[in-house]
Amino acid sequence: MKTFVDAAENALYIPIWTTVKKNIKYLKIAIAVLLIYFLITSGRLDLSNLSTFLNSLQSMIFSTFSFLLLVLVYFITVVRWNILLKAQKINVSFMKALRFSFIGFFFNTALVGSLGGDFVKMCYVAREAKTERTKAIMTVIMDRIIGLTALVTLASMSCLSIIDIILSDKRLFSLAILTWGLLAALIFFFFLGLYYFSRENNIIFRVVQKCPFSEHILNVLRSINGYRHCKRHVVYAFFITIALQLISFFVLIAISRFLGETQIATVSYLFIIPLGFLTISLPITPGGIGVGQVAFLFLFNLLRGDSTSLGADAFTFYQILTIIVNLMGIFPFVAHKRELKDIERNTPNNQPPRVATLS
Repeated sequence: MKTFVDAAENALYIPIWTTVKKNIKYLKIAIAVLLIYFLITSGRLDLSNLSTFLNSLQSMIFSTFSFLLLVLVYFITVVRWNILLKAQKINVSFMKALRFSFIGFFFNTALVGSLGGDFVKMCYVAREAKTERTKAIMTVIMDRIIGLTALVTLASMSCLSIIDIILSDKRLFSLAILTWGLLAALIFFFFLGLYYFSRENNIIFRVVQKCPFSEHILNVLRSINGYRHCKRHVVYAFFITIALQLISFFVLIAISRFLGETQIATVSYLFIIPLGFLTISLPITPGGIGVGQVAFLFLFNLLRGDSTSLGADAFTFYQILTIIVNLMGIFPFVAHKRELKDIERNTPNNQPPRVATLS
C-alpha cells in the first residue's frame, strides 16, 4: 500500500494540482459558504463588529500590533521546524526553511484544508534534501505532531484551574475528558515511537498493520522514531510551540476583549481556544472558514452561559489577520517558481532536473 510519504515523494515529479480532487474542493467551499451564510442570517455572526477595528486611530494601531504579533508567531514556527531539520542533519538553511514555510502558509489558504500547505512544504523540502527525502518529509509530520501535542497539553492543564466550572456543566466535562484522553493517546504514541518502534519487523509494527488507518499511524510512529537519538530537540521544539501558541492565544483574547468580552476569565481561554484551533485543523473547509466561527461561537457561549456572537466575531477578525499573513507566501512562491525554471533552463538535456512542479 502506498504510504503518505511515498505520495509526497512522487509529487516531486507531478503537478501538485492533480492531487486535489475538484469535487471535494468545491464541496468544502460550499460548506464554508453555507456555514457563514447561516451564521450571518441567524445573527450569530455580526460582521458590523469588524468595523470596530477600523473606526479610530487606536483600533488601527491595535489591529496593526495584532498582525505583527501573528507574523512573529509564524517566524517562531519556522524556528521550530528548523530545529527539527537540524536534528535530522537535513542541510536546509533557515532562509530556505522560511521560504518553504511561507509557501506552505500560502497554500493553507489557496488549497482546501490546512494539510495542503504541509504537503506542498514536503515537496519543496524533499527536493532540497535530495538523498534524505524521507527524513525531510518526516520533519514536516513531526512538526505538526508537536504542534498538536502542545495544543492539547495547554487545554488539558487549563482544565485543572477551572475544574469547578467544568464539573458544573456536562458538556464542558465531556470536552475535558476528551481532551485528557487525546493527551494520553499522544503521550502513548511518543512513548512507543521514541523507545519501542525501532524495527519494522517488531510486534508493534505487526499490531498496527491490523488497525484502521494503519499507514497513517505507522507514518506518525516513524516520524517520532526518527528523533529517538535527539530527544532534546523534540523538547526544545515543544516548549517553543508552547510559547508561540500562547502568543496566538493572547492575540485572540485581546481581540475578544476589544470587542467587549468581559465575562470569560483569562485562564478559561486557555481551555477553549486550543479546542477551537483543533477544530479548524480538520480539513473540513478551506482554512477552517465557517467551521472556526461555529466552534468559537459554541465554546464562548458555553462558558458565558448565554447567547452572543462575540466568539464568532473575534475569531473572524483573527482569521482575517491569519489569511493576510498566509497570502504573503505568494511572494516566495513566485520567486521560487522562477528559480526552478532557471534551473531547468540551464540543465543539460540529458540530465533533466526532477523538481516539484506546483503550477
